[in-house]
Amino acid sequence: MTAILKVDTIQDTSGNNIINESSDTITIGASGDTTNIVGTLQNNGSVITGDYVLLSSTDASSSSGVSLDLFSSTYKNYKIFLSNISGSANDWVMVRFRRSSADVSSSNYYNANLQVYKTSSAQGTYNNSNWGDSAIRMFVMGQASGRVGSSELTIFDPFGTTYTQMTSYSTYWENSTSYRTSIQGATLQDATTSVTGITVYPASGNFTDNIKLYGIK
Repeated sequence: MTAILKVDTIQDTSGNNIINESSDTITIGASGDTTNIVGTLQNNGSVITGDYVLLSSTDASSSSGVSLDLFSSTYKNYKIFLSNISGSANDWVMVRFRRSSADVSSSNYYNANLQVYKTSSAQGTYNNSNWGDSAIRMFVMGQASGRVGSSELTIFDPFGTTYTQMTSYSTYWENSTSYRTSIQGATLQDATTSVTGITVYPASGNFTDNIKLYGIK
C-alpha cells in the first residue's frame, strides 16, 4: 500500500523545525545542527560534489596565535584564508608549520616573494625574500585604526615526505591611511618529514582575525 504524508513542517522532540517548506523553499535542519547525508546528494539527477571541504573556521580576538593541527593523508592539498586581520602592533603576521603538535621553528623556511606598494604620491617594489628564515612572513598589520590585512595560502602535499611543504600565497594590506601594498610569493620548508598543521601568529602584540582551513579533494 502506498502512503502519502502531507505536512509543511516536521519538528524534533524539542520543538525545533528540522524540515520546513515555505514559499517553495525547503529548509533542512535547525540552527546549530549538523546535517548528515547518507548516500548520494543530487541536483536534478546530477551528483553534487565539492572540491573544498571546510575543516576549521576560527575567530580569534586579541590572540597571540592560532594553531591548527589538521593536515593528514585525507587531503593532498590545503587552502587557508586569513581574513581582515588587525593587530595591536605594526608588525608582521607570521605562519609556521607544525609537527607532533609543536611549531617547526628551525631556520629552514626559504621565501621568494615580491612586495608592491602604492601611496598617494609614490609607488615601488620591495624584495622581501628570505633564506633560512624561521617562519613565513605574510603581511604587516596596520598601525592605523581599522586597517587590516588578508591573505590566501595554498599548501601543497604537506603530509608528504619528499620536500613537499611548498606554499604559495597572495596578500593585501593597508598599513596606514595612505599606504596600500600586496605580496606575491612562495616558500619551501626544507625538510622531508610530514607536517601536520600550521600556526598563525603576530611577530609582536596580539591580533584579531578569522582563519579558515579547507582540505582540497
